[in-house]
Amino acid sequence: MLMVVTGATNGAATEGETMVVGMTTAATVKYSNGRTVSCSSYAEALAEVRRSYPGAEIGHEGDLTRGGDRTLCWASAGDAANDDGARACASITHDRA
Repeated sequence: MLMVVTGATNGAATEGETMVVGMTTAATVKYSNGRTVSCSSYAEALAEVRRSYPGAEIGHEGDLTRGGDRTLCWASAGDAANDDGARACASITHDRA
């Protein structure tokens, strides 16, 4: 499965930039409180995080859309500012094909 991410989507892609994410159908959201949610796709995982944190800031340099091993999620842009992941409320991972 390939996912194309276009535009400025909370850091997932910069304005006018397109990212192609190759991944299996499964994605997992791991919340900082220990809760884990299995999702059928990366898009579903994004929606899951946004249900729990409507103002979430999702994505960073080196996230899944840029070939990394995970995408970090913060409750807000303020939490994400200058953070190395210590204040992240969740991470999204997937099994590589």
